[in-house]
Amino acid sequence: MSTLLAIVIDGAIYASWLFLVAAGLTVIYGLEPSWVIGHFLLSMLLLIACVALVWKARYEPGTKPPAADKLTRWLIRGLVAFGGIVLFAGTVATAAGPHAGGSGTGDVVPRLDFKGAETFDWAIHQHGALATVLGLGAVGIWFLARSRRASKVTQDSLTAVCVLLACQGLVGATQYAMEVPAGMVWIHVVLAGLTWLALLWSAASAGSGEPAPAPAAQEAPAREFASPAA
Repeated sequence: MSTLLAIVIDGAIYASWLFLVAAGLTVIYGLEPSWVIGHFLLSMLLLIACVALVWKARYEPGTKPPAADKLTRWLIRGLVAFGGIVLFAGTVATAAGPHAGGSGTGDVVPRLDFKGAETFDWAIHQHGALATVLGLGAVGIWFLARSRRASKVTQDSLTAVCVLLACQGLVGATQYAMEVPAGMVWIHVVLAGLTWLALLWSAASAGSGEPAPAPAAQEAPAREFASPAA
C-alpha cells in the first residue's frame, strides 16, 4: 500500500470519528443551527476523503487518465472551492428555513434570524445567486475542457456537474414556488451531495500536474549459452 493511500485511509477514519462526535453534539445541543451546519459540512469533508480513497484504489500507478492542462486543472480546483462556498450558503438558507428537524416532537428548535423576519428570504436569494455563478462557471469550464482535449473521465465528470446543477436549479425554483415543502428540501440536499461528489471526481480526474511515474523497466531474460564442445 502506498504512503499516500495509507494517509487517505487514516484521514477517512479520523474524519468518521469526528463526524460521529459532531452528530452527538448536534443532538445534545437541540439541533442548534450552527451545530447542524457544522455536522453537514463535516460530511462533505468526509466525502473528500472517500473520493480520494476510491480514486487511489481504482487506478494503479501509471494507469491514471492523463492530467488536464494547467489552466483547466486550476479552474476545476477553483470550481470545487467555489462549490464549497455555495454549499455553505445552502446550509445557512436551510438553517433559516421552516424545517428544523424536530417536526412532530413538540420541540422548539431555534432558527437563524440575524436579519430578523427577512433572514430566510435573504439567505435563499444569496444562495441562488452564488449557485447561478457556479452553474455558469461549470458550463464554461466544460467547454474549455472539451476544446483542450481533457480526458474522457474529466469531461464526463464535468458533464455530470452541469446536469446536476441544472437539476438543482429546477428543484430550488420549484421548492421556492411551492413555499418550501419538506420533500423538496430532501431532494435538494441529496442533489447537493451528488453535485459535490461530481465536483470532487472532476478535480481528481484533472490530476495533480505531477509527472506520471514511469513504468517499471522489465529486465530482459538471461540468455543461456551452450558451452563450446571440447
